[in-house]
Amino acid sequence: EIEYYTLVVYGYLMMFVGPLNIVANILSAALLLTKELRNPFNVILCLMCLDPVVPLLLRVSMVYRNLGMTECSETSVTYSLALHSMIELFSWPI
Repeated sequence: EIEYYTLVVYGYLMMFVGPLNIVANILSAALLLTKELRNPFNVILCLMCLDPVVPLLLRVSMVYRNLGMTECSETSVTYSLALHSMIELFSWPI
């Protein structure tokens, strides 16, 4: 029962906080790359801002994709879903 509620809370948090985090990281990177702030240290900070965006984007897309799945059939569980799940699983740092 605790595992179920953990997944529910994670799903809701990922649905709402994930896109906000992606937007905030992209805006931070854009701010750090302005002409006035561009120096080697800020470029490194920009790369650190953009580092979690791709895995987070994959996680959020997986949560939204799972929301639409109401059944387990041949039409809903496809090769692309399995490939997306594998990429999402192996892109997140442990």
